[in-house]
Amino acid sequence: MSGGGGSTAGFWRTAYAEHGTAVYAFLCSRLRRREDAEDLLHETFVRAIRAGDALRDTGKVRSYLLSIAHRQLLNHHRSRREPLFSEQGEMFAEELAEHPDPRPAAPDAPVAERELAAHLAAELSALPASLRQAFELGAVQKLPYAEIAARTGWSLSLVKVNVYRARKRLIAGLARVVPELGRVS
Repeated sequence: MSGGGGSTAGFWRTAYAEHGTAVYAFLCSRLRRREDAEDLLHETFVRAIRAGDALRDTGKVRSYLLSIAHRQLLNHHRSRREPLFSEQGEMFAEELAEHPDPRPAAPDAPVAERELAAHLAAELSALPASLRQAFELGAVQKLPYAEIAARTGWSLSLVKVNVYRARKRLIAGLARVVPELGRVS
């Protein structure tokens, strides 16, 4: 892709006309917001143009652009990644480990409660990040699903699914320690 400025500009105008829609569709399919897809589409073409002679086979423009778009997506997601286990979630687990239940307990209860709290903390940390976040926001903080969707960018149905799956996994994991939980649906 060498040559004068006019031929380069014409090449990229043609490339945008022929492949811009496909690259945009690719980005939209992997992003929640169209504005983000538009920004990454723009950045994809800017990077392609700045790369100059990096495109050696002009017959593979679409795959070249899609590979740049894919890298832009990865960078975009990395820059916006939520913490894997927020400080509030960690504080909740620590608080539960220290004070699992304020009610009076049987003489052997403190040991059992500490063990249960330790198992709960282990099960929470073993959850995938999205389920851990869903559990924290939905079950611990008791936020409305609509607010969780707004905070995370998830659809309302994905919020419901993630909170449900997190609860089910925690119950199943704790049922190994407290068999009565295995009967909870």
